[in-house]
Amino acid sequence: MGFEYQSPVSEERCLADAVFEVRAAEEILGGDGTVWYQKDELVDTITTSGTGTDWSKELPLGKYKLMEIAAPEGYALSDEVYEVELN
Repeated sequence: MGFEYQSPVSEERCLADAVFEVRAAEEILGGDGTVWYQKDELVDTITTSGTGTDWSKELPLGKYKLMEIAAPEGYALSDEVYEVELN
């Protein structure tokens, strides 16, 4: 009698249908001092296409946070917050 060994299959690929919120990590100001976004304000929502080339709308310079708010079917929702700075 033998044992059957199975190892998990792991692969890296881009997933479709993950939904991310883009929020201001700080008060975002325009070049003339106008407030574009308040801290923690929702700036954009991005749904991934699976191609690896998904984009937000055009954003002014500043610091932002990306958070996954919906995972593709069969995947766990990540609670990781990604900090991004446009400068």
